[in-house]
Amino acid sequence: EDGIRDFCLSRGLGDVYKRQEMNLTQGAVFRHFPNKEAIRQAVMNWVAEQLLKRVEKAARNAPTPLAALESMFMTHIAFVVAHPGIPRLLFSELQHHRDSPAKNLARTLVQRYRQKLADLIEAGKHAGELAPEVEPDSAAALFVGMIQGLVVQSLLAGDPEQMEAAAPGVFALFKRGIAALGPAGDQSGTATGRGQGVPCRSNSGPGVANHRVYPGDQFQTGESP
Repeated sequence: EDGIRDFCLSRGLGDVYKRQEMNLTQGAVFRHFPNKEAIRQAVMNWVAEQLLKRVEKAARNAPTPLAALESMFMTHIAFVVAHPGIPRLLFSELQHHRDSPAKNLARTLVQRYRQKLADLIEAGKHAGELAPEVEPDSAAALFVGMIQGLVVQSLLAGDPEQMEAAAPGVFALFKRGIAALGPAGDQSGTATGRGQGVPCRSNSGPGVANHRVYPGDQFQTGESP
């Protein structure tokens, strides 16, 4: 049973009947699982349990909510890289319009995962680490979407390890979008805590010095920054 599950985690369910690679006969496969649906359910049970266990441990060991989000992100990516058959299994489930035990497990996993993320984001707002205007559910959806995007790109490239190479830069952009400006966050570039701003060149004529635009700056109608 463990061998069949590990094979699916590595190769996906579509190759499960290449029994010569598992040293199993067809009878041995169906002695453990009566059909493909039972295999899907067993694998999804394992994925849900192991993924949640690992990301929750990563979050607990982080010193702050923002650090916990980053640790969860990297842990999730590492989990998928180690088990490249998982995305194939999930996408095969999504192709079916009907509900199934495996699809329901996947849906429950995503819901629990996003709730964990939303709770961390709310905690980060209370700690002053994240910007007060950040909407937890939307930020959680974006977090999950970043992972899904990296997974799809790795499948197209046929190279799961490219996710690990891209993950730090992707999370850095996410972090800049939700982190608070000033001492509590990590985006402060000045003593005022307004951040570094965006460099702009005035178009009002030659000889005008370049300046920076900061979040919250106000301009009159027709005035260019």
